[in-house]
Amino acid sequence: MLMWGKGYPNQPIDWLIWSRAGARQLDSGRLQSGSELTSLRNLALLYPCYLLLPQEQILSTSVSLPVNSRAARRAIPFQLEEQLCEDPDQLHFAQDSSPREGHYAVQVVSRSLIQGWHELISSTNMPIKGVFADAQSLEGKAKQWSKLELEDRVLLKFDQCQGVALTRDGLHQLVPMLERAAPIQTLDVNQDESPLASMARYLNLEQAINLMQGDYKLRDPVRELISHWRIPALLMMLLVLISFAQLAVDNYRLSREKESFDQQVEALYRETFPDAQRIVNPRVQMERRLEQLRRKQMGSPLLQVLDTSVPAFQQYQDVRMDMLHYDAEGRRIALEVKSDNAGSIQQLNERLNVEGVNSQLGQFSSSAKTTKGRITVTEVR
Repeated sequence: MLMWGKGYPNQPIDWLIWSRAGARQLDSGRLQSGSELTSLRNLALLYPCYLLLPQEQILSTSVSLPVNSRAARRAIPFQLEEQLCEDPDQLHFAQDSSPREGHYAVQVVSRSLIQGWHELISSTNMPIKGVFADAQSLEGKAKQWSKLELEDRVLLKFDQCQGVALTRDGLHQLVPMLERAAPIQTLDVNQDESPLASMARYLNLEQAINLMQGDYKLRDPVRELISHWRIPALLMMLLVLISFAQLAVDNYRLSREKESFDQQVEALYRETFPDAQRIVNPRVQMERRLEQLRRKQMGSPLLQVLDTSVPAFQQYQDVRMDMLHYDAEGRRIALEVKSDNAGSIQQLNERLNVEGVNSQLGQFSSSAKTTKGRITVTEVR
């Protein structure tokens, strides 16, 4: 988002949201003064925000320094003192971060002007990334003037550093002198666009000098928030890494313990069953062996059924067993029972299932006083 101030903060401000990829305007408007700046704060959080000031209020010049040092750069105001009409103490000097062939580009602006904008931006907490002179922010080419005509103003950018703003009448008088210094390239302007949109097409803020330097360096609320949470975030990340490391160590320790336990189980299995040849899963194989031993101890299926069925027959003493058929191959036992009460036979079958016998009630036959039935037992659970 570009904002274009007309001078001091109490003057109107044009604003524009420009799509560089589509080279078109997305939205625009005008504020009557800087007091309305907060109305753009939500947009400024969505789009990188920059402020442009008229080049007429900013002197664009350059100085030659014998050495590139901090002390030499601090002496720039004194080198320019003879070119200035005001006391250097009343002026703010913004300089390029890197010299070009030993020359530093410098922007000179009134302290009162830059102080006013700095106070406004700070008080509104606007995330403005930089403040630039409009002409000096244009795309510049080496040893060439770039000219952009905007209504009654003409912006000129020489080389990649110096910017000048003139009226149309002033330009006509200076054209011969400018052409003797370097060729002039006229930038195309769409008459249907606003001056700010035309300027947005040719801006190159990477070449421009940010006026907010030194005492007037802008705070970046988003960056400060990130910086504020940087240490807690790093500590949290460190804790997460430590947790993962501890988890990895615990997994490794548990895997070693499991391996040791498996070896102990296998050794116990071989000791208990010396005839074992192939061991795949000692735990499952041991359970199968123990089940086989348990069945051997309990004897034949017939004895198991009789032993398990005794409590049920004791509960229903009116049910009598007439005959027992044992099918060894099918591993089934058929019980022929009779009772004076048909319901007792059904209840006996249910009780057998409760006691752990898989039983199934067969056909009934009834006489005058007696009911006969068959209960088939397949296994003991």
